[in-house]
Amino acid sequence: MDKPSSSVPSTFEQESQDFSQQYKLSNREFDVVKALLRNVTNSEEIAKTLGISTHTVNNHLKSIFEKTSTNSKTEILACFLKFAADRMKNHKMFARRPKALIIDDEESICEHIAAGLSERGMKTYTTTDPTRVIDLTTELNLDVIICDVRMPEVDGVDLLKDLRKIAVLNPFDEKELKNLLRMSKIRKYQPEELIFGEGYLDTWIYFLVSGSVRVMKNKKELTVLDKRGDIFGEMGPLDGSPRSASIYAVGTTVCLAMDTDYIDKLAGRDRVAFGCILYHIFARILAERLRIANDKLVEAKADAGLGLYKKKFSSFLPGSS
Repeated sequence: MDKPSSSVPSTFEQESQDFSQQYKLSNREFDVVKALLRNVTNSEEIAKTLGISTHTVNNHLKSIFEKTSTNSKTEILACFLKFAADRMKNHKMFARRPKALIIDDEESICEHIAAGLSERGMKTYTTTDPTRVIDLTTELNLDVIICDVRMPEVDGVDLLKDLRKIAVLNPFDEKELKNLLRMSKIRKYQPEELIFGEGYLDTWIYFLVSGSVRVMKNKKELTVLDKRGDIFGEMGPLDGSPRSASIYAVGTTVCLAMDTDYIDKLAGRDRVAFGCILYHIFARILAERLRIANDKLVEAKADAGLGLYKKKFSSFLPGSS
């Protein structure tokens, strides 16, 4: 009884079966070809692998030579590789071409770099708008990004590094961060542009990448956020309430905007994975808010205690009458 056929490298599994059918190879001849594909080229080693005699292997090789019009084991491999390449080309089954994104504020430079990479087999995309890097990265499943170091509105190095500096994104590994960015967009705002208004009802959370934003309520300024990684707009998605304040860009401002409703478009494991990411982000946001509130409470108690102390012992303090 014949032993089970040895496996063939997965890259050529389908092609090897098609090759066998194309040249009408017997099952055992097919096993010999698969052995050759696994770099077992010595007749004695092939015989040992297949559990048959060397004489039988040589007979199979002779038959394969005749059927494929070849004269050696090397020619058999060359014949197969040509067959596999032609088949993959005809059916557009070549391995995915590497994808590269070129970012530069000068379009001519983008085109020059893209031309050079295209000649070397890469699929290229270009943009003069660095704020589109996240959208394009997640949309195109890119392999490499070539970004100008300094551009007029956004520093290329900072843009790529600052996303990692956002505190709530630090714990995520590369795969999780990539999934997170699938439901995010990079948005650029002009000076005094409204990001969202008081009373708006939406599901977006914003992370400040560069620039600063002004928080306004009843036409009065409450505060200005100007630190990379500052978060705003999180309470609406958390409790489903309308925006309690308006947010305006102070100068040219870049934000990472995350749509928490993206999870409703998913199912199965993807939905669970995104749910875990969202809960993690919300937990870190709430933890930070509680820490700040607790610090302010401690400070307020200390101030209140000092005021009570001064009132009680004011007559004993220097300068009292």
